[in-house]
Amino acid sequence: MRSSTSGKKVNMDFTVLMDNDGETLAAWKVFVASSSFLLDTQGNIRYTMQGGADWDAPEYVAKISELMTPK
Repeated sequence: MRSSTSGKKVNMDFTVLMDNDGETLAAWKVFVASSSFLLDTQGNIRYTMQGGADWDAPEYVAKISELMTPK
């Protein structure tokens, strides 16, 4: 995937939602761009972040790995 703001390539092995029509933005009550949501394996929102993040940082990798582990 290529980030539209930085032009950098970012390796991701998870789904990224591009909400072109704004329906999901309204349904999830997003008020800030960019917003990120980490979901558990059941699809429940577990963490919300407003603004950018360094997703390769160890603390984020650990949380994402934890959420991907089936319970």
